[in-house]
Amino acid sequence: MLKVLGIFLLTIKLIYGYINIYPSFFYKELKKEGTYETFILTNRSDEKIRYRIYFEEKLFPNLNFEVYPKSIILNPYEKKELKVLITPQEKLKFGMYNLTLVIKEIGNPGEKNKKIYSMLKLKLSGYYGNLKLKLNGEVKKIKDKLELNVENQGERLGVFSAYLLNNKDEWVFLDSFILKPGERWEKKYNYDKEYIKIKIQEQDGKDYYFQKLR
Repeated sequence: MLKVLGIFLLTIKLIYGYINIYPSFFYKELKKEGTYETFILTNRSDEKIRYRIYFEEKLFPNLNFEVYPKSIILNPYEKKELKVLITPQEKLKFGMYNLTLVIKEIGNPGEKNKKIYSMLKLKLSGYYGNLKLKLNGEVKKIKDKLELNVENQGERLGVFSAYLLNNKDEWVFLDSFILKPGERWEKKYNYDKEYIKIKIQEQDGKDYYFQKLR
């Protein structure tokens, strides 16, 4: 669904190498019972690789977070899971929060060859509390173009996908975008007369904008 955010396995290129992880994007509601995510770490090289996994933040007031396992060994072309749990405490204030998950390649025991190791810092973002999300704007038809102009007038970041309804009653993916509060998305798309409606949906599945095209 969110193609631009990494539905497919993304290869993240770093200054000194590659670390392959899926998903490469994290933005979720932080629930009282805890918010989980499972990541897949893949070794796409022909060498055995060891990783150390940890949070860059040592402490965060009223927010518990953990990752398991804290170290992984991957044989060539092997993949393994790592799990993250983020749990708000009662005194955590409503708002947006960011953590940084670090995945660092380390040397194998007895390894004598000098090399530069890769390191990935993956930003984990979430919101806590009943923060409203409001999308406002308009969609214009200009000849064979569809002009989308919408603004996030809510209290939190939104991860949106736009869909078009064709005359076969099928919703067709158009685009995905991320908007912080106060940000606006403006873009033109090729338009086919077979499309009769447009909707913009947040990643939680709720529709935040709907308009007939004819």
